[in-house]
Amino acid sequence: CDRSDLGEGQVYVHIAKLVVTANTLTYALCGKVPVLKYFDHFPVPGNIPEASKYGSPPCWGTGTVTESRHPEVSVGARIHGLFPMAPFVVLAPTRVSATEFRDAMSHRKHLIPAYLTYTFLSAPMYRELSADEVDWQTGAGGLFATGWSMSYTAALHPARPKSLILTSASSRTSQGAAFAAKFHKLGLEVIGITSRNNLKYAESLG
Repeated sequence: CDRSDLGEGQVYVHIAKLVVTANTLTYALCGKVPVLKYFDHFPVPGNIPEASKYGSPPCWGTGTVTESRHPEVSVGARIHGLFPMAPFVVLAPTRVSATEFRDAMSHRKHLIPAYLTYTFLSAPMYRELSADEVDWQTGAGGLFATGWSMSYTAALHPARPKSLILTSASSRTSQGAAFAAKFHKLGLEVIGITSRNNLKYAESLG
């Protein structure tokens, strides 16, 4: 992206940190899966030879607004959200509040809204955190929320299941689901499945 092409209402963001984990691999494997379409977030530039053969999986991370043509988003604002594996990206903030905004770039309008939401690091959930805690929130916060919602979806299902079976029990998403089921007393027996190598770690989580 080129800051000289920045349009009205857009911001130019320097991507400072990316979280590259097994979750990133999932995004790559599901890049063309209907509904998810992770490759559609940040398409490979058309000027790259045979661009259609490649996909660009997104990553969670943090960035800093270095140029802004949006009246509600200031230069210097630090944000957390989904980014490409690149040094910069152009976003089009909409629904701007004191804590977050949603990207309205035209090529992303058909994608899941949760992946279009960017949180300001000046928001209360980040304000009192140390640098290490911010990094943890960047890497695990979204996945914890996913696991939390999974456990509540199971608990509220009309079939009234009695157990919650978690594959890849050592993963951050499964940890979030198990935590919610146990500490929010959802009435679900948590059953975890993991590899022999990760068994002791999974058992240590309680």
